[in-house]
Amino acid sequence: MTATSTALRLWLVLRDRLKAARTPQPDEDAAALVAAALGTRSGAIRWLDEVPEDQVAVGHRLCARRTDGEPLAYVLGAMDFRGLRLSIDERVLVPRRKTETLAALAAEELGKLLTGQDLVRVADVGTGSGAVLLYMLTAGREHTGRIRAYGLDCSHDALDVARSNAASLGLQAPVQWLQGDLVDPLPQRVHLMTVNLPYLPAAEVSAPPPETLREPTEAVFGGGTTGIETLRRFYTAAPGKVTADGMCLAEVPETHAEELHAAALAGFRSAELLADLSGVPRLLLARCSRDTDVEEGL
Repeated sequence: MTATSTALRLWLVLRDRLKAARTPQPDEDAAALVAAALGTRSGAIRWLDEVPEDQVAVGHRLCARRTDGEPLAYVLGAMDFRGLRLSIDERVLVPRRKTETLAALAAEELGKLLTGQDLVRVADVGTGSGAVLLYMLTAGREHTGRIRAYGLDCSHDALDVARSNAASLGLQAPVQWLQGDLVDPLPQRVHLMTVNLPYLPAAEVSAPPPETLREPTEAVFGGGTTGIETLRRFYTAAPGKVTADGMCLAEVPETHAEELHAAALAGFRSAELLADLSGVPRLLLARCSRDTDVEEGL
């Protein structure tokens, strides 16, 4: 097999194609595509090594998909999320980097709960690929026997992806993957609930970012006309599924953060808006359900 290029040369060619297509982050995407063509990780590329013709062809085929607007994670079939390698395809929303803040804070809260309780129940609503829940469980891996976890989504396909990711990570914590509307499938109250629901207004369907059109419509635009109808329904239903000492941590749109803060206070004893790493009030932490006269399932 004749080598026709070096990894560096292939990177330069793919980068120029991505630039011409106005693809965001062409340098980083080109490196990821070269690595995929070579069957390695970006950090392991030996730039001056020769690349066989068949691998060059693979690189160009992957690049064509990317320049056509397909999300990079779909092209690669995987992505990194806070150190976790997750399989990602068109059945699930591509996890956003801003959601990493939600995962980090949730893992921190889980750690606090584990210091004072023998058993902690956690639920991830709108779990998608399972990114947030699986990061929490990975962070609490040494306490596997003391965690009971639920991953909830309205999409059967999404739950299949999450289940597969859990298996590939080798997590031992028992997880029940439940399909249904918001918190309806939960069999009992939980101590920690994470929430990442769609909040883009349906009005944006007519002119969304090109990559967004490749993602599941319900996962992107399932928030209703204003974008927060689903989150409003969640805050009506959630208090009945959280323990007396429990909490709910949600990612919310900054444009409706105050409105959702008020919605959370209607069912929880306290609520506070937290900023992400960019200083944007994008996280809403609600504590202690007002509806705890009857603690079902405890």
